[in-house]
Amino acid sequence: MNGSAGAAGGASYGNGQGNYADGVSSAALPKAAPEDLKKVCEMWKTIVNDTSGMFRVVLSSAVPKYNSQDENDKRLYVVFADFLAERYLNNAERKAELEQLIAERVGKQVEVKFVIAQDEGLQRGMLSRIDIDERVREQVHMDIDIVEDDDLQN
Repeated sequence: MNGSAGAAGGASYGNGQGNYADGVSSAALPKAAPEDLKKVCEMWKTIVNDTSGMFRVVLSSAVPKYNSQDENDKRLYVVFADFLAERYLNNAERKAELEQLIAERVGKQVEVKFVIAQDEGLQRGMLSRIDIDERVREQVHMDIDIVEDDDLQN
């Protein structure tokens, strides 16, 4: 990570080393609120693009979710689609990397919990997917055409 993590899709708050321009550690940032988790989900593709290798591949098919039934649970649950991500479930280094990338994007400390989709049933009823397209439709009272990132590159 090199501090330019935010250059492609927005502001970068940190230097990629856990410290921010004013010398403050990412651990000293305020903890994320539910609305910050929604912002992370809106930026998910951009955050994933800041990773590399196999980690990027498994994150691209993962779904970010949050606990909608407990306002005190401010963790972002990254629900992996299949067993290919199993090696990352207890990987503290990758978890810290993702938490740092998120902090650089939103300026808040977000705790990440990795979950495999088949194990999501253990939290069933708690986790909610944030459907950004639906949120936009709720806020904008007119016809909206959703353009996928893939369409923009062609």
